[in-house]
Amino acid sequence: MSFKPCVLVVDDEGGIRDSLKRLLEREGYSVLTAANGKEGLDLLRREKVNLVLSDLMMPEMTGMDLLRASRVVAPETELILLTAFGTIDTAVEAMREGAYDFITKPFKREHVLKSVKQALDRQAL
Repeated sequence: MSFKPCVLVVDDEGGIRDSLKRLLEREGYSVLTAANGKEGLDLLRREKVNLVLSDLMMPEMTGMDLLRASRVVAPETELILLTAFGTIDTAVEAMREGAYDFITKPFKREHVLKSVKQALDRQAL
């Protein structure tokens, strides 16, 4: 039996959450989903997650907040931020805080899969 990396998708938009879940499951990943940062952080505390794909702009707890909290709760877990409101400053801040990548919406399927694979390869080291 082969190891299936676990990816946690955190996005307040159900359509994006479901779309990413289907895409990643087709590629052989185990996928968990959360509708907001607090749910995502709770799952990070309970489950072994290899990678988090999180929206940046969410109510209550932003993707940046989740990134910072994940560094404490699960420091070995990689995190990729997704946003429709990408700026250079935000991307630089995210990378400084430890994000693996910063992807702008609408995203290309191939870009997401390549970034996920590279982040999981780095996490495996």
